[in-house]
Amino acid sequence: MPKTRRKESTDGKIRSDQVRELTKQEKVEKDILAKLEELGGDSMNEESIERGGNTIRLPQEMELNEARDFLDSLAEDLEESTSFQENYPYRPWDGAWATWNVLNRVFGAVSHKGIMGWWGRNRPQLITVNSGPNSTEKVPWGAFFIPTLPDVEFELGTHHDDAGDLFSIRADGPRKRSAAIHGVFKMVREELRTNSLYRGKAFDGNVQPAFLDLTTVDRAKVVYSTESYESLKANVWTPIRHANHLRSLGMPRKRAVLLHGGWGTGKTLAAMLTAQIAVENGWTFIRARPGVDDLHVVMATAKLYAPCVVFFEDIDVISDPNRLEADEASRLLDSFDGIAAKGLDVLAVLTTNHIERIHKGMVRPGRLDAVIELGALDAPNTLRLLLANIPEGLVDEEDVRGNSVGVAEAHEGYSPAFVVESAGRAIRYAVSRATDEGVPPINADDLILSARGLRNQLKLMEGASEESTKPTLDAMLHKTVKDKLAEETPPAIDKAFADHLGR
Repeated sequence: MPKTRRKESTDGKIRSDQVRELTKQEKVEKDILAKLEELGGDSMNEESIERGGNTIRLPQEMELNEARDFLDSLAEDLEESTSFQENYPYRPWDGAWATWNVLNRVFGAVSHKGIMGWWGRNRPQLITVNSGPNSTEKVPWGAFFIPTLPDVEFELGTHHDDAGDLFSIRADGPRKRSAAIHGVFKMVREELRTNSLYRGKAFDGNVQPAFLDLTTVDRAKVVYSTESYESLKANVWTPIRHANHLRSLGMPRKRAVLLHGGWGTGKTLAAMLTAQIAVENGWTFIRARPGVDDLHVVMATAKLYAPCVVFFEDIDVISDPNRLEADEASRLLDSFDGIAAKGLDVLAVLTTNHIERIHKGMVRPGRLDAVIELGALDAPNTLRLLLANIPEGLVDEEDVRGNSVGVAEAHEGYSPAFVVESAGRAIRYAVSRATDEGVPPINADDLILSARGLRNQLKLMEGASEESTKPTLDAMLHKTVKDKLAEETPPAIDKAFADHLGR
């Protein structure tokens, strides 16, 4: 039952009003609505109304009927259905994630059906979003209502610009809710700025990105030759770790680096190490794969989430001058060049197993800032990598170091992958000699023996031919026309033309 409360009017007379006390839930909702309106700005078209006290004050010359018409018009105007839209420079699933976080945090305490009290003529679709390397979460997508604004329908969607599909929120409701609606928009924008799903994380170039598990790589077990390591450190990792210093020295804020080397030289490991360093320093890391990911969309995402490292694997797939797609690499670097004008910190690292296939236009000065070869290990780092990949206590380190020259010679020309395999074989040799007393320690002879056993495998790999390249569309059309002419055209007529095609 509503409680009766006695109030004294301004003329000193006592009057009684029935005033219903708000429930606890309604007080919470009213407080939330007030905060949303404060965040979004004052309500529309109420500048002419001054609230306070128990009297209604009218302008000196305004008649009562004029005041009534004004208030009626204002009330009608504020109830008019209006559409609002806010666009965000973030990918759609990032926006859905941020919106879910905001609504769950702000409105989750309100007592409604379910966690959020979603309802409406269109229930929101629940989509599964990757939220970490091994985790997913369901977030709403589509139309929904929120408890504090039951007369406003929100809808999560996308808008399209030069960067591709980006996140947007649309709201339909009375104009009187304008401030509260913009309050919701601002909360989502701040959530994206401070708690983005993708910024400062490592993921691949899929439309629905999968996060990279950076815990799978132990830096202590990744070793390069001294020259390769110093080149990686200076040209790839220093721009990430010391971006502010380089910026203060006037160094370019965008860089492109090419890593090349055969199988097992550590290009993929370089990607994972770079991803670890990027995330540690607040950079975004995107792993892109030609033929799998849209590289131009990946580059657009890098601009959105800068500072960013983009790691393009097997770039020769789109830069081979013998393929029709060779101009794709040029377009990619043209897109990358455009970043410089925007003053963004973006580092592009390209890898290839076949440096000879890279189009010469890519390696000219101004396109690539550094070309780093990853190859066989030098003697000191061969020994270091062997010891790093044998469990502590299972190696006679004194014997191995005392015969380091012989160990290094046995592994000469081996890439990091072969050295790691040699360590594994040495462990198996030692286990094969195990007795009841345990596994004997690995010595230099074990490592030399395991390295020699891999020599034939290395020769086979170096001599093996790779899968033949499929003919391009241009080549197939060329052959088809030539064969057709040979079948249907008299030799005397087509000789010159056929000769021309055969050149």
